[in-house]
Amino acid sequence: MNRSLRLASLGCAAAVLVTAPWQGTAIATAQTPSVNETVQSFSQLVQRTYAFLQAFQKDDTASILKLLEPRLAAALTNNDLRANIRDSRAKLGKVNGFSIAAIDQRPGLDTVTVLMQTNTGQFRLRLLFNQQEQVVGYDLPDFVEPPEAVARNFVQALAKNQSLKARALLSPLLKTELFPQQVEQRWTALQQRTGPFQQIVNVRNAGTEAGITLLLVEVRFRNADDSLFISLDGDNRITNVDFPENPRPN
Repeated sequence: MNRSLRLASLGCAAAVLVTAPWQGTAIATAQTPSVNETVQSFSQLVQRTYAFLQAFQKDDTASILKLLEPRLAAALTNNDLRANIRDSRAKLGKVNGFSIAAIDQRPGLDTVTVLMQTNTGQFRLRLLFNQQEQVVGYDLPDFVEPPEAVARNFVQALAKNQSLKARALLSPLLKTELFPQQVEQRWTALQQRTGPFQQIVNVRNAGTEAGITLLLVEVRFRNADDSLFISLDGDNRITNVDFPENPRPN
């Protein structure tokens, strides 16, 4: 069966994550920035991180929206953002303080890891920036669900037209490339060939190799049945989605 990648250049993204694991020092680029440029970049990331976290604690959605990549900001309402923040704070507990633990700069993606001190313990918040130092997302890696649940939740979010929730399950690098509008467009394009989504039939874990876990999600549409191949990284974030090019008629 022919299959095609439908979430942009995911093959490239997956290769990057396999060959350049998330943890570790920054990768040298063809043009290594000067010391002054690096210091300035770190300073701006720190300032934007503290601005985000202060707004996060105060439910100040207007200030957060100003820090976001424009396409992400356009896809969010104040209510959407407020609900997302409150859901995150419910997982964390009452935040008593925070500190920056690490700044990791890689081509196309800067990651600031923050340690959140709460009344229930210490947890990580990972804030993601693109090359323009705009926020493209954040996640709480200590609260990620098992691979099967991530794959199922991704498809269910797409089926419910909840592209923001679906995008939240993507890997950090993909969040710099894909925004809710694009995720929704690709799901709509698939259903134009298969008919409307009906149900998830089965989710099967096909195993892990080189840090990448492959999930097969068998999906029933009105006019066709097929499996979506969903790849996850070591943090159970989606690095690749292979949609059927010629789905099986049912």
